[in-house]
Amino acid sequence: SIDSHSNDDDDDRSMNVTMDAMKTAAAATTQIEVNPNKHPFWGDMLAVAAAVTYGLSDALAEYFVKNVDRTEYLGMLGLNGAIAMCIMIPLMERDAVMAMIFDGCKSKSKCQSIVGVAAWYVGSLVLYYISSSIFLVQSDATLMNLSSQAANLWAAVFSVAILHQAPSLAFYVAIVFVGCGVVLYEFGHAKEAVQQQQQQQ
Repeated sequence: SIDSHSNDDDDDRSMNVTMDAMKTAAAATTQIEVNPNKHPFWGDMLAVAAAVTYGLSDALAEYFVKNVDRTEYLGMLGLNGAIAMCIMIPLMERDAVMAMIFDGCKSKSKCQSIVGVAAWYVGSLVLYYISSSIFLVQSDATLMNLSSQAANLWAAVFSVAILHQAPSLAFYVAIVFVGCGVVLYEFGHAKEAVQQQQQQQ
């Protein structure tokens, strides 16, 4: 029914937000040395808030590409992102941008490197949002974020192989929780698919 389908979508979005918070916690535990600062608690709380907000943004993206229009979603995302960038860069990154323009572009090679990195970064973001919007039309935000959990494992491999630092025990605990979440999610959707097929028959 429509109500049950709506409840399933709500559950998926809630799980998506939760899994993003777990993802951030797992990534944070790969750092061995804790940076001494005056406000570690508020830093952790801001990190968790950022993870929840990121998960919420994916859930909202899924809603808009499925129920509104994918092209309109991408257009409004680019427009509002450009407006926010024009506001935030002069306020937060003015000195860095001025140094990049006047100091970084003194030689042609450095200037080409800066332009190349910027173009690569922008192109990567454009490709990511276009491909993710196509994925969300056919699937859901929870599965997309669950699929990206492998990034934490690559971070752990890099930490061990390059930095010679092993992740803490909390990292492995978080990875186990992530794996359990993937299994439960897949089994739940498989069971729902079987029930829908039985109802159709």
